[in-house]
Amino acid sequence: MSVFEILAPIILMITVGYFTISIGAFSKNFVTECSKFVMYLALPALIVINVSTIDLSQAISLNYLLVYGSTGLAAMAFGFVASRALLNNNHQRSAMNSLGCALSNSAFVGIPVVIQVFEDTTAQAFVMCFLIENILLIPLAFMIIEVTNNRSGQSKKQIYLKSVSKLIKNPLIIAVTIGLALNISGLVLPGVIDVTLAMVSKASMALALFVIGGSLVGATLHANISRSILVCSTKLVFCPIIALLLTMIFPLEKELQMAVVLFSAMPMLSIYPVIGGQYDDGVFCSSTLLITTVLSGVTLSVILYANQLAMSV
Repeated sequence: MSVFEILAPIILMITVGYFTISIGAFSKNFVTECSKFVMYLALPALIVINVSTIDLSQAISLNYLLVYGSTGLAAMAFGFVASRALLNNNHQRSAMNSLGCALSNSAFVGIPVVIQVFEDTTAQAFVMCFLIENILLIPLAFMIIEVTNNRSGQSKKQIYLKSVSKLIKNPLIIAVTIGLALNISGLVLPGVIDVTLAMVSKASMALALFVIGGSLVGATLHANISRSILVCSTKLVFCPIIALLLTMIFPLEKELQMAVVLFSAMPMLSIYPVIGGQYDDGVFCSSTLLITTVLSGVTLSVILYANQLAMSV
């Protein structure tokens, strides 16, 4: 299966969302409600299921965690600084840009791509990516966005207290906490709850992609093209290069080295527009995600081809 074949269903589902909203089959309000369902129910259910069942003792490579985490932090910092210095974006837009630069769609795009190359390594690599994203990068990104989203002239102390309070109440953070608590304690969810969570979680991908397409109806891309170029190039080019360079400092086995480069090169997470919508930036996030997902077919193909050449030498 080629990279384009893997990405095609994702792009098709986005198209379905765009088409059905544009012809009036569903209203814009329906897109808003779907995004809330993904953010508050479907994705948290998916996180609880995955984090609670991860075998932490078997899945961890310290060097892999350092490479993937450092790549994300470097991309986040670069995205924020470049947005302020080069694009003159305000702090909130710069924070949203940095989130798009740093966070990969490791589940919905990463696993299907990486498993084509290293079937036995994929699960281990994904678990470590998932931990770094949900314990380090996503909480940090939300913190930065909350701190920069000061519209009421509050003091710094008030902003930080409000940010921490909102972060604690964030459904994704709550889900990670519950998942880790279940994993560490060894407790198992009752069968009925486990099945219910599984049912809800299965809706996360389709609805998240539908929301992306629906959010694009009426969007004007040209107004945000410089932001999109910055985020897209950082995510697809800067991140895999940084990850590869870091593996020279923190060496990994060949398969894990390639896996961390591939996961770093994925387009941003599919709920990027859902998060952006909470801060009046959903249109930019939707259009940027679509562009990045389409172009990732090219960049991932280049990386996979370079890997094939390296393996043949």
